[in-house]
Amino acid sequence: AHLLPLTEDGEIHDSGLRNHLAYLSDVDGVSGIICNANAAEGPTLSPEERVRVLEIADDVVPTEMPIVATTLGGSTREVVADARRAREAGADAVLVREPFSGIAADGDVVREFFGHLDEMLDLPIVVFQHPEQNGSSYSPDVLGDLVELASVVGVKAAAWEVGNFERDLYAMR
Repeated sequence: AHLLPLTEDGEIHDSGLRNHLAYLSDVDGVSGIICNANAAEGPTLSPEERVRVLEIADDVVPTEMPIVATTLGGSTREVVADARRAREAGADAVLVREPFSGIAADGDVVREFFGHLDEMLDLPIVVFQHPEQNGSSYSPDVLGDLVELASVVGVKAAAWEVGNFERDLYAMR
């Protein structure tokens, strides 16, 4: 995930972002770029600003390096709309955390949400497992089901407990 340079007025610093993305793209071992995540001010940007970040990334990042857009929204409809804007702006995949704080504990709701995305989007999906922000973790059974969806290509696990990370990893194999 990249950072987002801003001007003194809080606007996207286009040339600073271009330089930063060019630098990251050239780092040995970097094989993709995640845009509009927390480190890049994603949650504070307007939909138009998130699109602008992706357009700049699409212009700068080499075509063989995938651009993954973090999606934001308070409902399934908003997440789908954000993902479609991201695709149009050049994203190759989307990073998705469920939009409803605290629903991670309800496996059926999580399965339904990602199932809808699987049907509605024509982009690969990376599931974002972030217990600190979600309020709880997806259970190993839920993660195992999510990785079976056709469009789910990975899981970004923000795991603070090594034992939980290992448990989830085995559930997804």
